[in-house]
Amino acid sequence: MKEQTKQNLRLCEIVATVNNDFQTKDMLEFITWYDGLRDLFLSKSRFFTTTDKIIWPAGSGVYVIWNGPIDCKELLYIGMTGTYRRPKDVGAPVINREPRGFAARVNRWTPYCFFDDNFSYGPVFSGNKKPIGNNQTNYRVTIPISEITIDFFVCGTDSVAPAFLESLLLQVYMNHRKDIPPANNAF
Repeated sequence: MKEQTKQNLRLCEIVATVNNDFQTKDMLEFITWYDGLRDLFLSKSRFFTTTDKIIWPAGSGVYVIWNGPIDCKELLYIGMTGTYRRPKDVGAPVINREPRGFAARVNRWTPYCFFDDNFSYGPVFSGNKKPIGNNQTNYRVTIPISEITIDFFVCGTDSVAPAFLESLLLQVYMNHRKDIPPANNAF
């Protein structure tokens, strides 16, 4: 069996576990499930993690922000960058990488931002207007970057779409917590 087919089957197994009754399982089950997904991406050299100083990998995919070590109580945000789009010449869909992929996320200001070596979320300003001033007055929560961990699941044309993976992670998290991560505004 080709390696790609084996990896696709493993991903299907991981997805199938979402159909289990997660409502009766504790948060350790989420971490175990997450570790399986991480191992799958590690086996393809498509998983990276960063602490203390953010090093953004090349490409597009899904990123998970934790407050400290991996513990579901401290999962802060699940997000994605990149989409599949059909080229203008009507060829096969390809992943549309933003000019800077993951690194472009550093320039966001809602629902979170990276500013002055801090990760802040819960904007107190309204609309899509860029805030003026510092994070202490513009966001409800500010955490030093030295205290967060960011996991990156890098997607490519031979992998799953970033939107699918982001939705899958959010769904499993929501099944466990009956909520979405605190820095996410919607799912």
